[in-house]
Amino acid sequence: MARRSDHTRAELKKLALDSAREIVRSEGVSALSTRKLATKIGYTSGTVYQIFKNRNDLGDQLNTQTVTRLYEYCQSIPPQATVQLRLRKLAEGFVTFASAHVNEWDAVINYPFTRDYRPSEGYNLQIEQLLRLICDATVDLYEPDQEAQQFRDARLLWASMYGIFSLAAAGRLSDGRNLADSVADLADLYLAARS
Repeated sequence: MARRSDHTRAELKKLALDSAREIVRSEGVSALSTRKLATKIGYTSGTVYQIFKNRNDLGDQLNTQTVTRLYEYCQSIPPQATVQLRLRKLAEGFVTFASAHVNEWDAVINYPFTRDYRPSEGYNLQIEQLLRLICDATVDLYEPDQEAQQFRDARLLWASMYGIFSLAAAGRLSDGRNLADSVADLADLYLAARS
């Protein structure tokens, strides 16, 4: 086993999060345990608990990184001319990212947090950044004094996309629709309701 002095705390945290992501990516979120993570990084389980407060903290930080990567991916989508194209491109970006990182996205949805878990400020800030992308794409649909409603609508749209992905991952989308078509339908329904 490696000694504690082999890595700085920051290096050890990065190593642990990178290794946790590798476990989730290759084996799924159910395979991630502190024991398996400790073995992978060459330290003890006790060291893992010196890096993370508990399993909730590990999951929160892992999921925050995933949501950050989703935001960076969606932020790189070139601007489109119309609200419909902007929103559809964002929806397609979400589907493309989530489909390319199925197990990591499954961890965002199904990580086994305890009942007392509350998302960290860092996680909430990343979700807010994603919602701001939706708000930026739909700004033409709202009056300047409707910012609170726009943000609420963006949160509802985000939650709906999240739900569609959960159903698709479980193979429970009705009428044979695929993930991309369902998310596109949601974007169109939202646009029709705002027109």
